[in-house]
Amino acid sequence: MAIIVTARHDDSSIYKLYAVSDRLIRSVALNQTDREDPWLIALYENVNWVIALPNLPDDVPPKPFPRPSETCPEPLHAIVGELRAALEHLLSNHLKMAFLLTKPEKARRRNQKEKARILLGMITSNFHGSPAIPRNQSTAADPGVV
Repeated sequence: MAIIVTARHDDSSIYKLYAVSDRLIRSVALNQTDREDPWLIALYENVNWVIALPNLPDDVPPKPFPRPSETCPEPLHAIVGELRAALEHLLSNHLKMAFLLTKPEKARRRNQKEKARILLGMITSNFHGSPAIPRNQSTAADPGVV
């Protein structure tokens, strides 16, 4: 008897968060957003918090978003929509084949999913009902993407 296992996604579920991080950096490079904008800083740090970069400690809470949500700069609105889509993708498509992973890798992925849930909750509560934040935003509309 042969068992065929197909994984829909592996680390590709985290790549969408890297794309969001790149879009945040690009918004500064193209002078669309001020480098010191508190929304940019919070979004960038929280994306890296979920990605769980090795140089970031796990026990640090996410950076709260500035209040009120209306102060979020217009160029970041589409990126917030893309972040929401990336987090939803991570939560629904993360690799489920636990028997193929080492213990540290299992713990890292559990940690990423928990952080994604927390950040998605923060986005939902800060942008609840905001028509300017689309639920799914494609990077194809971004002029910096080829």
